[in-house]
Amino acid sequence: MPLSNARVPPLAESPRGACFPPRVEDKPFTGLRARVPVRLDGARLRTLERGASPARPRPPRAAQEELGFTFALISDHFHPWIDRQGQSQFVWSVVGGIAISTGELRLGTGVTCPTIRIHPAIVAQAAATAADMMPGRFFLGVGTGENLNEHVLGDRWPSSGERLEMLEEAVEVMRLLWRGETCSFEGKHYRVEDARIYTLPSDRIDVVVAAAVPEAAGLARGSGTGS
Repeated sequence: MPLSNARVPPLAESPRGACFPPRVEDKPFTGLRARVPVRLDGARLRTLERGASPARPRPPRAAQEELGFTFALISDHFHPWIDRQGQSQFVWSVVGGIAISTGELRLGTGVTCPTIRIHPAIVAQAAATAADMMPGRFFLGVGTGENLNEHVLGDRWPSSGERLEMLEEAVEVMRLLWRGETCSFEGKHYRVEDARIYTLPSDRIDVVVAAAVPEAAGLARGSGTGS
């Protein structure tokens, strides 16, 4: 049986788990890296390259400003869309690098799912730090996520309606914490106890809600603040 269709022996084992090496066709590119399509709208870069190592970004983030780009989105994924893209960086580390290497570029996550893989209180702190490092230049894009990235902790994958409900509550939690006060919250999906975010930007953090269905558009209208 070809290796690509067989369950290969574990690369590493422990009493509680095992890891498997990539299948043959899933190995990352060693030469040209995969890219997602980029749509240009005036001087706006809609999507940063996927598949590049964070240590070797192409093109350099500062170079985007030199080329006249004023706007960029960066994905918040645990996995790349396909294995052959070969890289999927932790978004908040990369945002910090972009913050210190640019002075005018407006940046947003496209998009963060603050509901399952990461608690909204943690996302609230990360976004507040990013917005403080990029005054007037950062916004938080949020959405209900996809199983590709959000399944990694083994949690149950909720229905689309439940995920919308979770997202609405998550945005409520984040806005509460962005007040800079010691806050507690007891909701249907999330709980926060005596939490305070100390590092906050001087301006409001814009939230942009991704919407692919009418119900999500309604949430965007009620919970989003960005444009």
